[in-house]
Amino acid sequence: MRSDRGNQDGREGSDAAPLDDRGGNEAQRLQLELIRLQRFNRFDGRRVAGDLEAHRALWEAAWMRRVDLLHILQLNLMEKVAIGELDRDHALDEVLRRPESWTLALTMTDDLIPLRDLPEGYWNVDRLYVLARPGQEAALEALARTWLADEVVWLDGRVAQAALGGHRRREPQVLVVWWD
Repeated sequence: MRSDRGNQDGREGSDAAPLDDRGGNEAQRLQLELIRLQRFNRFDGRRVAGDLEAHRALWEAAWMRRVDLLHILQLNLMEKVAIGELDRDHALDEVLRRPESWTLALTMTDDLIPLRDLPEGYWNVDRLYVLARPGQEAALEALARTWLADEVVWLDGRVAQAALGGHRRREPQVLVVWWD
């Protein structure tokens, strides 16, 4: 949930930090720091975060999370709605048609594995989402392919639009980078 908070001097309005060329606003810089902390298998968080900072003109936002079954099923449903294969009003019917998949997913809705691993100083994530700047998709993908990821794919623009809440005027391009 987003809210406007008063500034420290009592004026109303957002107190979010302005964008800068290195890492964006404070929230984005924190995301990059979390990425930088991570290193597993072929994922090198220092390199990925450094490359993202060095190529800030290619992207608007970057965020990393764990993949979970519910998220994958939600993206599959959004894709069906986006391409017109499924009417939004009948999405629940699709869930009820395959209850075994959704029952398992709903029992795993809150993936707390990152919480489990935090006491050991480990931020357990494996999938990076990067919102591309318009016209920079090819350059961003080329950069991501140097990171030794197991998968580099684009979310279909309509699926990305739905996943982002549909608030954008243009069809967003979201690059998904996954390490096993």
